[in-house]
Formats: sequence, structure tokens, C-alpha cells
Amino acid sequence: MRTPWSAGTVDFDGSSCEIMGIVNLTPDSFFDGGKHDEPKAAFDHARSLVDAGARILDLGAASSRPGFEPVPVEEELRRLLPALELIAPMALERGVVLSVDTTSAEVARRAVERGVRIVNDVACLRADPEMERTAVELSKEFGAAIVLNHPGSAESSNDMPSLAASLVRRAEELEARGVERSRVLLDPGIGFGKTAEENYDLLAALDSLCATGYPVLVGVSRKSLFGKTPGLENSDRLVPSVAVHLLSACAGAGVVRVHDVAATREALDVLAMFERRTSVRSPFFRER
Repeated sequence: MRTPWSAGTVDFDGSSCEIMGIVNLTPDSFFDGGKHDEPKAAFDHARSLVDAGARILDLGAASSRPGFEPVPVEEELRRLLPALELIAPMALERGVVLSVDTTSAEVARRAVERGVRIVNDVACLRADPEMERTAVELSKEFGAAIVLNHPGSAESSNDMPSLAASLVRRAEELEARGVERSRVLLDPGIGFGKTAEENYDLLAALDSLCATGYPVLVGVSRKSLFGKTPGLENSDRLVPSVAVHLLSACAGAGVVRVHDVAATREALDVLAMFERRTSVRSPFFRER
């Protein structure tokens, strides 16, 4: 059983792995930058992701791709708020939870005040000195969930025991400040400051992160990891992305963050058929 969690007034019981569809509002994101950076195009894309099976939408207005250039908060808000104004009513009507992908406390606050209920910070709340305090306040006031992403670095220990311990410590710090445990998600940060080998080592040990008692989010969609995998150098990365997200769900991940919602939904629907027919949650992972 995956760990149950909550965002706003929505409770996820852990019976299935949820799909978080990606809505990039930037001109320079690595996969689909510039395709949906106008509000109407963003709305149409968001609606298509919901139609395809996304229960969560992650809106990002500042790229975090390798080598990205930071943008001023004012520019991030200029990209985000008009699209959010269109998307939020549709999401409410369809029962979809909105997430904001940002490292800015101001952007997180403005988004949550307009209906977003997940703060997804790839810097683990450390890039902005006001982010941790703001995220705690937003969680206590609005029930916002907080995603703690392990950013990784050449100096950090990118093995699973060290990574899990680091994320759990951060989660416990938030709990000590009044955030409910069910509103903290852990993300191993695949592709962030890690080599291809480290990424695969982490994914192979993902079940141990899922065993910490916190819900786990995994995002590998179309990432350069696959371009560094022997035999996949010329892949469009769709099938590898779906495969890893499926295996992540088998390991106990509660959320997968994806570009390709329809293909991922089909894979997870097949997994659900298996899970209903066996008491073994994950036949793909050995006992540890």
C-alpha cells in the first residue's frame, strides 16, 4: 500500500499512483518550452492532460533544466498568474489539484492564494530564505502539501540511504513547525546534480524511500538520463519514461510527474489490474 497523503481538502488514499501532468509556462524548458507559454495555450494543454487522466497539474513558470538562467520573480509571476486564472476554475470543476513548481516564496504564496494546493520546490525550500517559513504558513493556513526534492550535487552523498535520511530530516523539521505529516512528499530528485549511474542506483532502491512512511513523488519524464543509457541514445524517451514511472509505482511511489499523461495512464491501468489480483505489491523488486 502506498502512503496516503493530502493536499488542501483532497485526500489521496494510496490505493493508486496518481499522475501529475506537467504544464510548462516557460519559453526554455528542456522538452516543451515555448509550446504552452501563452495563457490560452496553457489552458488548452492543461485541459487535455486532465482529459487524459491527470489528477494533478504542476504549473511551472521558471525553468529548472540543466544550465537554466534564473528569472526575476516578477517575470515568473507574469508567466504564471494569467494561465492560473484560466486553469484554476477548470481544475476546481474537474476535481483536479493544482501544484506550483517554484523556488520562490512570493510565487508560492500568490499561487496558493489563487487555488494551488501543492508547493513543489526543486531546491528543497533552500533557494529562497523566505521559502521554508512561507511554505509552512501556506500548509497550515490552506492545507498546502509540500514536495521536498533532493537537489543533489557533486559534494553530496547521492546514495539512497544518505538521500532518504536527508529528506526525512527535512520533513521532520517541517512537522516540528506544525506541518501535518500527510502533507509532506519526498522526491529523490532524479536528474538533479546526479550522474546517470547514481540516478539508476536511486531508482533501483526506490522502495526503501517509499518505506519511510512519507508519500514519494518521482519525475523522470523525457530526462537526459535516458540519452545517457546505452542503446537509448537516439530514443525520443517516451517509452523509457513510461517504463520507469511504472516501475516507480510498483516500488510504492504515490505520484509520478509526467509530460505524457495518456501513455502513463494506460500503463498504470494495467498495473492496477495486476495489483487487484495479487497480495504481492511489487513483484519487480527483490526483498531488501
